[in-house]
Amino acid sequence: MGFNEDKYMNFKVICGKKTIQIGNEELKQKLKKDLATNTHLSVFLGSGCSTKAIPLMGTTFKKFKNEKENDTYFNDIYKRFCSKNPKDKSNIESFLSWIGSGIEFSSDSQLKDIKDKLTSELIESVKAPFDDYGLVKETQDENSEEIKKTKDLYNKFVKSLSVIKSNSNDRFDIINIFTTNYDLFIERALDDLGFSYTDGFNRGLAYKFDVSEYSKRPVDTHNRFKDHWSTISPFFRVYKLHGSINWIRHQVSETKTEFIKTPNISNKKDEVLIAPTSSKYAETQGSPYSDLFRELSVKLLMPNSILLLNGFSFGDEHINELISQSLSRPDFKLIAFVDEKNDVTKDFIDRVGGNSRAIFITDGDNKNSEHAYYFSTLVDLLDSNNLFGSENQFDTTEKDESVPESKNDKN
Repeated sequence: MGFNEDKYMNFKVICGKKTIQIGNEELKQKLKKDLATNTHLSVFLGSGCSTKAIPLMGTTFKKFKNEKENDTYFNDIYKRFCSKNPKDKSNIESFLSWIGSGIEFSSDSQLKDIKDKLTSELIESVKAPFDDYGLVKETQDENSEEIKKTKDLYNKFVKSLSVIKSNSNDRFDIINIFTTNYDLFIERALDDLGFSYTDGFNRGLAYKFDVSEYSKRPVDTHNRFKDHWSTISPFFRVYKLHGSINWIRHQVSETKTEFIKTPNISNKKDEVLIAPTSSKYAETQGSPYSDLFRELSVKLLMPNSILLLNGFSFGDEHINELISQSLSRPDFKLIAFVDEKNDVTKDFIDRVGGNSRAIFITDGDNKNSEHAYYFSTLVDLLDSNNLFGSENQFDTTEKDESVPESKNDKN
């Protein structure tokens, strides 16, 4: 077409030492080429993906502080925190970590009360879009429209991922979805669309976590008389790295603990969640988190892998290290939609700078109506109608001959 006008340059792509400006259509085609190939596809979704329905932690912290405006004890504690951490005044993780350290060396019950109440408000803000049984609320309240938009975004995202794999004749037809979010939008999208998936919990009267569930694959028995059954495709694996609002800890005995998924999220005790504190790395060393992070490490090390990332600002060093290690391999690629102006994100971009397998997509000189790092932007770019023109077929891409073709070579 010959477009050269700046108004079409909506995105900036940082790839190794190169930085280029590209438009929507060009980026869609590049995503098509990368994702619709014989690759092991993993997706990483952070809290930014759910912000239309669930406030950011900083927003929850600000609301909590406003509620404590006349609380003399809290204000004194907060002033002391600010004096020692002047750059972290709005950082809920730093505040909870500081409070936690104080609890270890103090018998003051009010400190624990502050930590418990703030953590509780954080969890309640995540539960807010869902009813008691984990279904997305349909009620007409002040945030109902944003909740509906978020639900629709997740549904479109999951559908587009399935179309990418289904239409690419890709022998790697499992899609791994990793997330640090506690919410249930991913599971609800998969349920709404009728896709087969595992979240690491077995089936039974009590849905118990068992990491071996990730190694299982259902088969299609619709035609039970055919000679060979085929596996259901595509198939999703969901990994909730920091826990979920519908998980609980069940103490079976003094020496045995089970982790159970429950459909009822109201008034739930013993939620299995990793709170946003400096001790979260230590908490990931115990079950079930150690199993989940091991799965992340294993999947990123699979040959010919792509990690598609959105809504994550690289604030978790444990995860950053796993991604950095993967980037040392020649057959791994990171495609991350990010806010380049975020200091923590910028530090990670600089950290892996020069690596052409790390692709960061951010706002161009003439950005879209919504930022590049918004989940809605990624969903629009991956929309099957936009990406392929048809859900039934699209132009074939060059096969990657570096992967051995084998019926048993499944991710």
